Amino acid sequence: DGAVPAIGIADHVMPILQDNGITPPPVDHENFYGLDSDFEDIQADMFTVRVEHDFAENVVLRNTSRYGRSEQERILTAPLREPVVSDGPESAPVVRTDPATFTLNRSRHASFRENEILTNQTNLTARFRSGTWQHSLTSGVEFIYESQFTPTIGGLGTLAPTDLYNPDRTGVFDVAPAPAPNGAFSDGETITSALYAFDTIELNDRWHVTGGVRVEHFRTETQSVLISNAVPPVTTTAALDDSDTLASWKVGVLYKPLTNGSVYVSFANSLKPPGADNFTLNATASNINSPNLDPQKASNIELGTKWEFLDGEVALTGALFHSKNENDLARTDPGDPDSVIQYGEKEVKGLEVGLVGRITPAWQLSFGLTSQDTEVTDGSIPTAGGPSTQTGAAINFSPKLSATLWTTYALPRGFTIGGGARHVDTQARQINNAPTAGGVFEVPSFTVVDLFAYYAMTDNVGVQLNAYNVLDEEYISAINNSGQRYIAGIPRSYLLTVNFAF
Repeated sequence: DGAVPAIGIADHVMPILQDNGITPPPVDHENFYGLDSDFEDIQADMFTVRVEHDFAENVVLRNTSRYGRSEQERILTAPLREPVVSDGPESAPVVRTDPATFTLNRSRHASFRENEILTNQTNLTARFRSGTWQHSLTSGVEFIYESQFTPTIGGLGTLAPTDLYNPDRTGVFDVAPAPAPNGAFSDGETITSALYAFDTIELNDRWHVTGGVRVEHFRTETQSVLISNAVPPVTTTAALDDSDTLASWKVGVLYKPLTNGSVYVSFANSLKPPGADNFTLNATASNINSPNLDPQKASNIELGTKWEFLDGEVALTGALFHSKNENDLARTDPGDPDSVIQYGEKEVKGLEVGLVGRITPAWQLSFGLTSQDTEVTDGSIPTAGGPSTQTGAAINFSPKLSATLWTTYALPRGFTIGGGARHVDTQARQINNAPTAGGVFEVPSFTVVDLFAYYAMTDNVGVQLNAYNVLDEEYISAINNSGQRYIAGIPRSYLLTVNFAF
């Protein structure tokens, strides 16, 4: 499903329509703008072997080996940005006054991807004493091979425009499709070896200290072939590699003022080297996946607490957190074209609250809430100088508030009923202090209500019914970067499950 055009929904902006006083209705969110011939095939196979040996009651050695391979093949037809609402030259368009005449261009996308992973991890866990201190140690060594091969598929054809409100699923082609690999591809792999150790030390009944470190060496290699659209086409090949040794760590302190409560503080960091997303490096010096750039850095500070009530049946948790991400942007130095500046910083500050447990023998409750404030503290630098369009803006697709509530109650004769709600606040679409005029500026907030019922027919057989979005709330679950098309949230739906235990 390539999504639905956002025209006509709240906050959608298309200046040519607003300037001419035209307010089109939204499309039916159940419309399908793809073709009947669109498809996606996924095949995944994984084989895992684990060997475990207990040297003593509190000393366990585990070795886990895993091989996995997956293939994804897909052809998808998606709406192309804004619908066609005018005729004539771009400099003097003739706006169509009747939305029923609006048409839509569509593009076809093809994807083929083959992934492999081979990993071996040897892990030693031990509980032991050193004097009066109790240790819980986890340590080990890990080797990982990961690869991804992605050929480029050409010959997808060119579609004629379709009616905006009544799309054609069969498709009329200006150029007939003949999908096939065109010779271009990206083939990348990463080999990682790592050592790690984490230890929790119980100094006494009230104080616990946790610390750990992971040191890893990686090597990423990328082979790629690009074919231009020139006539005749120009083929460019590239072979890039990058390697480095990275260290990440975590430390924390926990204090128990009472037997049923604790307070903790933790600090942690992580590193993301170039090419980490899909093992693909980029030869462009200012591309964030250039092998000449430093890893992106993330850090997190958290202060939290946990309290248990009703003899441990109910737990209340809360945490303040501050996360920072650095080095996620790069650009050519305006004063020195041969030099690259790596910069970019984002921060997230927030609060998490949770309540989970058994209020009574029959009543269970789970509640979670996250409130966060996001900010780009070091954003894009305009080429011509002047203020940044990003510094100070909120991070896109990051709701200020999200919450979930779920509760169940056990009735006599094997029946259990329950329900809950999910709420997600509004989300900015762009990281920009002055959002561009076009598309949807933000993803609207939504609240969805779900219900649940269960009947234990016997000790071994039970029937479960889940009702999702029972109020049939129409909401946007995702929107594309341009704000011109969206994926609708799941409408009212039901799932009936029969559970067998044996």
